[in-house]
Amino acid sequence: MGHSSAHHIAGNMWKAFLCCLFVATVAAVPAWEPNKQYVYTVEGRALTGLHQLANQYTGILVKAKLAIEPKTTQELRGKLFAAQFAHVNMVMPEGCCQDIADDYPKWQPLPWDNKPFELKLNNGLIQNLTVSDSSNEWQTNMLKGILSPLQVNVQGMNIIRDRQNSLPVANSSNAVFRAMEATITGKCEVVYDISPLPKIVVQQQPELAPLSDLENDNIFDVTKNLNFLNCKERSALHFGFTGLDDFEPGQNKMGEFLSHSSFNRAIISGTFSKFTIQSSVTINKVLVSPEMYNNQQGIIASRVNLTIVSIEEPENIPAPENPRNAGDLVYRYKAFADETPQRTKSDKAFYVDRDSSSSSSSSSSSSEENAPNSSSSSSSSSSEEETRKPRMSEHMKRSSSKFSNMNENERPAFHMSRQNARFRRSAKRQVTFAENQQSSDIGRRSVIPESSSKDEFQMRPQNEEATTIPLPPFLMDLEWSAVNDPSRMNPVESVIKLAYQINSDMQNASSIPEQNTLAKFIIMTRLVRIMNREELSELTKKLFVPEPVFQNLSRTSFNNGWATWKSFRDAVAEAGTLPALLTISEWIRDNKIAGTEAVAVIAALPRASLVPTPEYLDAFFELSTDPKVKKQNSLNSIVLLSFSNLLRQVAVDHVSAHDNYPVHIWGWMVPKRFPQLTKNYIPHLGRLLNEAINEGDSRQIQVSIGALGNVGHPSILPIFEPYLEGTRNASKFQRFLMVSALDNLASVHSKEAAAVLLKLYQNTGESHEIRCLAVSLLMKTDPSASMLQRMAEFTNTDPDPQVTSMVQSAILSAAKLQDPPNWQLANNAKAAVNLLKPNIPDLSFSQTFMKSRMAEDLDLAYEEFISYIGSSDSLFPSSLFASVTRNMGGSRNEHSSIATMWSSVKEALNYFEQKFENNRRQNKNQSSRRASSWPQWNTDELESLLKIIRDKAEQVEGNMQFRFAGAQKFFPFDKNWMDRIPKLVKQFSQRFSQSNAFNNVKLYNPVRLTLAFPNALGLPSIYTLEAPSLLQSTGEFRLRSQPDLSKGSDDTVQIPDFLNVTTDLNLVFSMKKMSKIGFLAPFENARYIAGLERNLLVNIPLRASVNLDFENYHVDATLELLDSSQYHKLLQWNSLPYTTRHDILTMNPASQDSNAKVIHVRPSKWFNKTVGQQTTGIAFTIMAQTEEEFIDLQWLLQSLQSHDVKSRAHYFWASRSIKFTDMSVSHDPTLSTAKTVRFTAAYDDNTEADPQYEAFMADFVEYDEDETNGKPKKKQWNRSMYAPRQILWNEDDNYNPANPSSTKSPDSYIRRQEFLAKVSAVAASASAAVLDVSVQFEGETEAVFTATAAKASSLFDGSSSSLLFISAKPAQLSSDSQRFQTFLSANVSMPQVPSMDLLEALEFNPNSSMTARLDMNNGTNTQWTVILKGNMEQSLEFRQAVAQSPLAQECQYQMNHLGNNLLSACRNAIETASRLDDHTFTLKYKNIPTPVLRKIYSVYTVIRHLLYPYFSENVLPWNPPQNEVQINVKMNENSNALSVNMRAPIMDVQFTDIRLSPLESSLFRLNPNTKALERVRKQFSPLFSQPSCVVDGTAAVTFNNRTYPLNLGKCWHVMMMDVPKEPAFRTESQRPQSSNLAVLVRNNNFGLKKDVQVILGNNMIELSPQSSDLSKFVQVSVNDRPLRLWPNKNTNVYAEGMLIAQAFRMQNGGVQLNLPYYYLKLAYDSERVLLQASNKYRDEVRGLCGAFNGDPFSDFKTPQNCIVKNPSAFAATYAITDETCDEPTQVLKKNSRLEPCVQNKVYFIDVISQQKSMNANKRGFEMFNSANDSSSSSSSSSSSSESESRSESGSNSSSSSSSSSESDETAKSSKKPANPSVPASCTSHRTKVVAEGHEICFSMRPLPECSSRCRPADKQKKAIKFHCLVKGPTAQHWQKMVKKGVNPDFSKKAAHKEISVSIPTSCLID
Repeated sequence: MGHSSAHHIAGNMWKAFLCCLFVATVAAVPAWEPNKQYVYTVEGRALTGLHQLANQYTGILVKAKLAIEPKTTQELRGKLFAAQFAHVNMVMPEGCCQDIADDYPKWQPLPWDNKPFELKLNNGLIQNLTVSDSSNEWQTNMLKGILSPLQVNVQGMNIIRDRQNSLPVANSSNAVFRAMEATITGKCEVVYDISPLPKIVVQQQPELAPLSDLENDNIFDVTKNLNFLNCKERSALHFGFTGLDDFEPGQNKMGEFLSHSSFNRAIISGTFSKFTIQSSVTINKVLVSPEMYNNQQGIIASRVNLTIVSIEEPENIPAPENPRNAGDLVYRYKAFADETPQRTKSDKAFYVDRDSSSSSSSSSSSSEENAPNSSSSSSSSSSEEETRKPRMSEHMKRSSSKFSNMNENERPAFHMSRQNARFRRSAKRQVTFAENQQSSDIGRRSVIPESSSKDEFQMRPQNEEATTIPLPPFLMDLEWSAVNDPSRMNPVESVIKLAYQINSDMQNASSIPEQNTLAKFIIMTRLVRIMNREELSELTKKLFVPEPVFQNLSRTSFNNGWATWKSFRDAVAEAGTLPALLTISEWIRDNKIAGTEAVAVIAALPRASLVPTPEYLDAFFELSTDPKVKKQNSLNSIVLLSFSNLLRQVAVDHVSAHDNYPVHIWGWMVPKRFPQLTKNYIPHLGRLLNEAINEGDSRQIQVSIGALGNVGHPSILPIFEPYLEGTRNASKFQRFLMVSALDNLASVHSKEAAAVLLKLYQNTGESHEIRCLAVSLLMKTDPSASMLQRMAEFTNTDPDPQVTSMVQSAILSAAKLQDPPNWQLANNAKAAVNLLKPNIPDLSFSQTFMKSRMAEDLDLAYEEFISYIGSSDSLFPSSLFASVTRNMGGSRNEHSSIATMWSSVKEALNYFEQKFENNRRQNKNQSSRRASSWPQWNTDELESLLKIIRDKAEQVEGNMQFRFAGAQKFFPFDKNWMDRIPKLVKQFSQRFSQSNAFNNVKLYNPVRLTLAFPNALGLPSIYTLEAPSLLQSTGEFRLRSQPDLSKGSDDTVQIPDFLNVTTDLNLVFSMKKMSKIGFLAPFENARYIAGLERNLLVNIPLRASVNLDFENYHVDATLELLDSSQYHKLLQWNSLPYTTRHDILTMNPASQDSNAKVIHVRPSKWFNKTVGQQTTGIAFTIMAQTEEEFIDLQWLLQSLQSHDVKSRAHYFWASRSIKFTDMSVSHDPTLSTAKTVRFTAAYDDNTEADPQYEAFMADFVEYDEDETNGKPKKKQWNRSMYAPRQILWNEDDNYNPANPSSTKSPDSYIRRQEFLAKVSAVAASASAAVLDVSVQFEGETEAVFTATAAKASSLFDGSSSSLLFISAKPAQLSSDSQRFQTFLSANVSMPQVPSMDLLEALEFNPNSSMTARLDMNNGTNTQWTVILKGNMEQSLEFRQAVAQSPLAQECQYQMNHLGNNLLSACRNAIETASRLDDHTFTLKYKNIPTPVLRKIYSVYTVIRHLLYPYFSENVLPWNPPQNEVQINVKMNENSNALSVNMRAPIMDVQFTDIRLSPLESSLFRLNPNTKALERVRKQFSPLFSQPSCVVDGTAAVTFNNRTYPLNLGKCWHVMMMDVPKEPAFRTESQRPQSSNLAVLVRNNNFGLKKDVQVILGNNMIELSPQSSDLSKFVQVSVNDRPLRLWPNKNTNVYAEGMLIAQAFRMQNGGVQLNLPYYYLKLAYDSERVLLQASNKYRDEVRGLCGAFNGDPFSDFKTPQNCIVKNPSAFAATYAITDETCDEPTQVLKKNSRLEPCVQNKVYFIDVISQQKSMNANKRGFEMFNSANDSSSSSSSSSSSSESESRSESGSNSSSSSSSSSESDETAKSSKKPANPSVPASCTSHRTKVVAEGHEICFSMRPLPECSSRCRPADKQKKAIKFHCLVKGPTAQHWQKMVKKGVNPDFSKKAAHKEISVSIPTSCLID
């Protein structure tokens, strides 16, 4: 009671206080006394500069007089007179506030009309300004800026409630409060601080209060700071921003790149009730990073200072003539037209509603007008207060939830995007905006007040008229008086002039940066923006030149007019206005642009569109339906995709619609309710999809799906629904593409997308491709911790390893994300990491990787998203998605992305291969007809005996997508397109069979940011960032081939034996990054700029002739620079900071202004060096000029440390500081002595016999150059020179095998054969290859550089031999350029270790050795040599550890008790048992020059620095070795760390336990049985790097690594058989591809020993035990002929001249077969068989080795495509029951037919379902109440029914899916319920029940029927599948449920019958 009374008393006191305060303030005249004239001096300045770089500024100074005469307490009149201004462009050491002497600048009159103005006050605050109608807008805005300092609120008007407020009272001397106040910068929150000013301060600074009485007056210091985060009105213009959280233009902080502040200080004398403003100064500063990421910022500083001069008698200033209401003091952007356009009522649909919370960042403030229970008091009330509201009100929450229940027609077009880039946006941005009733103020984030007048926005463009935005960053408004002077600018003529200038600049690519060509393109684009369609048509007539016909054209055939046209074409594409779009449409209809040219133009439109109004969208949509467009497939695709992209940006994604377009000037681009979206555009795209599917047009299907996906609106879900749920037919790939199209939906409507994706992922009956893709997209919806935990837990039971791998990789990589926008996702993922299945995923399985990295000391970051989906039929992924999101200064946007999807990688490659013929390719499809008595069965007979049903191949479909610089490219593929490849190749060859010219030019501007808001002087501050780019390729091209491709077939492409390409190519890429900070001075048409320009030029003028000899693997290319006698700038990079005053009406770039001044920090450092002159004879000059303070190694290291490799690639242009820099690389013809570069490369190997070689080498004579005296000499050659005795070398002699004894000349066939012979002789039975490369520089001098490398690797052990020869002969000899030759030879000797028995491996000695020799000769008699000898051994400790390891123990158990030696445990143990862990090397050297030793030591110091935690060193040890280094390397037992001990002549070094990554460990785990590359592949892909299948003693292991028991008996079983799939489309005459490979196995009569048959087409290899004893020796026969084998020697098996097998005997007597033609290896030791197959066989094999598709669950697949459970039954299905087969196996095979057969098929579920009733009975469940509940059941049921009825009746809208990802992912959106009296729909669906005999049958899916009160309009009979049950309780139960209205789901049951029933085609209301 007491507490309540206290509150009551306090409330009364507060009311009384406010009442008194109100009376006092009404009686007082706060600042102005009537009948007086107050005269103030006005001093202002606006400056801009890169102040953190140097104190150099440009701008203006302003001075004037201001007279104010109060007429009444609420009305003032005044005038501004004697206004002058002066230019400034100078260095100001003290900064922008430095005092400038009044006589320094050149003052000139400000064009001011001196007309009077009138002010209306409200309680002393300026409420309204009235000016003369003759005053233009810039004068009005500037006047508002000058008057804004007089807005002094010391009485606490328009208060914003805050607990920290200390409100002023009449006699107080201080106050602190927050209020809403209108000034030039907007109507925003202002924080007031009022305190007394010490009189001593006034005494020392009299200018603060010139007319104050120090003795009698109270003097107060009134300061105020503006909070731009909380504004009711915001005058700002912006364009092109993306990815900024809670972005509003002009706020205090925008990302990390811009901050904005405004401060005012007023000195008043008197009391709060009556005072005089002595002085007032407003300072406005904008700090901005020029390129958004820089550490050094620029500034736009403005100041207005009013100081009172006198208080005089009034002069009776008259009222304004023809008064015009200018509103409050807020800056206004106006079109400068004669009359202000009037808006219609329909325009209100585009208004930007005021944000109820003012800003998402100012959750603590909003007006009292919107507070609950507040009255709508007048703005003139002195008690009006602004109240603070929570960030998201309850009303907003209700509106947000209401959104999810709206149907698609009521749903608002906009939705706030959760993520603008590929990852996700900050969670605070995820707000669902509802389309509310008229009273609602929730909807769009903005700052426009409800009270905004109807003319606050610019007039929207009408029809074909030009767009008018009154700022030069967009265009130049033609209504400015200065522009009306035709002598200054004629837009049409200016465009023509600029187009010809650009064309002229392109003729000399080296001068493009200096000529500012790209800046001219930007100017031309701005001019195009202000043109209407008529003017653009006029320009088209003047500039258009048709493309020349390509027939024997030269480069000169392209006249200047055609290139000029291209620059104009691209300017129109970049303009982004409606007239520009209509012009482009007209070009397409008139065939002015077509094909790839039209595609490139259309692709730019979504990025370039400036004001995409409904009229713009309609015009774009009309273009997409134009017959001319539809006839061009590529153009039709890009028009649909570009239109849908733009539609999402403008009408669906609220964040994009707000941030990307100038909504504060125009309002929303489309109205709040935009029915065109859901009633026209989306349905049209849906119809295109349905029509394409009905017609089987795969390309159109893919384009339509992509377009729907681009829209990203929930209304696309009902279109996809029947296909995703299987009610309508679509291929698996098309369904997959539909899921991928939900990418944008996941970004914009994450909850709706997550509900669908989660169901797809959870359906284990779905294909793994779709499930994996669903997981990948779910990671983009900000999944909650609980969702990720569910997914992680499910990895332990998920049957599909592909999906398990996808979830594992996604969660693990998400948990490692580090950048702030992803912290929430990272934390959620960390909560799920430990729940994942603890196994290492195979990289061949599906994976998702997310990575983020920030650059040190720079506001730069990048995010990478890579996801790929593994194939069941290929090692290559079937789909790949990759994107890069850049973050610059807090602005995140997707920079680039690539995606490729294929229905089947294997089928696509096979089909592609069929389109190419190779004369040298041997026919793989050999006839399988028996040529003799062998083999016993051929593959066709095996297929018939086993009754194999082949799988059907997927229809070949696929696509590639690219997104770069805002443009999308989409390339769909299908069978029809691939059939056109030969014809396209033929047409291309015909076109370029003779030399023809080409000229491709593309100008574009991928970055276009603009931000403008007023400064303190009332002038618009402007920040722009643009990056115009040029990509140009011109020249001539000719293609010749043998056979001639131009005369080839239209069905296949014959791969030529020889190809010649001749081209003159001039490739140019140039980019200019232009950042401009400054402001606009409209009165002089000038823009003051502090700018930063960076230029990049890459210029490659090249003439090339390339000969490709495919038959002999030889390449010969001749290269030279075009016009090599001319100077060419090949590379240039410069950075130019400057200040200038730029006349916006000139057509010159700002940096070329005569008064532009470069900003210098310090004197430049110059670097000028010529390289290449002595070494190659072609001289390149490197010139650099920089103002970097330090250029040394530390500077370089710091630059490198700021970025990782990828970061540097993404931001190659980023630098730590802004400084003047100019670097270039140029070709200098005056210093060059060579012009031509000849490059040769040749490859050879020993896989094929070379009969010409033996004849050629038998006796030959060759001239060779004597390397010592340059004289030619004659050489006699014979084959004895290849004797092995000369290949071996001794360290005491000077022989090195790498020193060719034949010739050292370039491109030597003899040397290649010599090296092949040498390496093959050392590594016996080896595969050997040689590569020879040479580069010759020819001209006045000659330089020759040659390198030959050869390597041979043994086929049966780890031995290898390598040779390397390098020779260099420079163009000119000098101390820095000398001739040298290098010879390197290396031999590694490794034994053949046991690979099929662990005990043998543990007993075998695997120790190995190596030798290497390096000789180098620098052209003198001095030769230095390095010899390395090493022993790689296995230590006793390691061997004992392996023998005692759990892995070895498990293997020994399997060997001893189960008779299995090659199961997974044993194979891993055997590999470990052969590992070498202890390595000792001795390196001896002599004659090494001291400079080389110093360099080696430098390398050592770097290594020491990198490994310092593991390092110790002993300098000057006792008894050191001389001229040699001794090294010992020891691995630990787990092979994850190594220790290195090194003894050298000057020190001992020890590195202890250096930690190794898994990849590094795989490289150091030396093993004679595996090569380094094999170990690395296995590290990444343990399962499929070398896919293996084992038939062991009593068990088998499939390719999918599934182990099962096996008893073969005496019956042949198919272990593996190649069974190609049936083509998706096959003609009757087309014969299916035959199988060529089969491996059969059976037990023989000797216990566990086995026989093996390998069928290779017409050939058969038989392997069997040699005896019945314990010996493992085997015998081999080929086609019934015994094959003799030797240990350590390879035996080649040929058939019909083809190498079909290579065989050798293993250590234990077994045999290893290598079948190179069939990509198969087989190991056999009489008891077990090991197969290693290539991944080319994936998903196309049958037999005991399983399905080989990555899915172990499908391994037990019978020949009839049934998947069985019993392994014995599975094995029996592959038994060949001939007369030799034993009876138990025959019985088992017969019984296997009784095994349950399960088909591997897709099970469809309800993915996008309607919301179900809350009542369980109504959802088909029969509920039973217990006895205790019977008394209340009726009441409960009634209550439940009523509750549900209320719930359902209150739901009046639907959503495709609105499930919560955290609580109930399966909740569905509801449809609008039917009215009880009128049926919502006459058609319903119900399960059909038919009683037949003793069965009751139920339709497997609900069938349509007419509802009550409806009748069928027509009926038709259809055969429907039914599931039947025997009459009984179960059947009767379901029959009753159907009668109650329940539709049971029988879709997963077996179909027993097809019954013909009548189904209504449509229903009518009866």
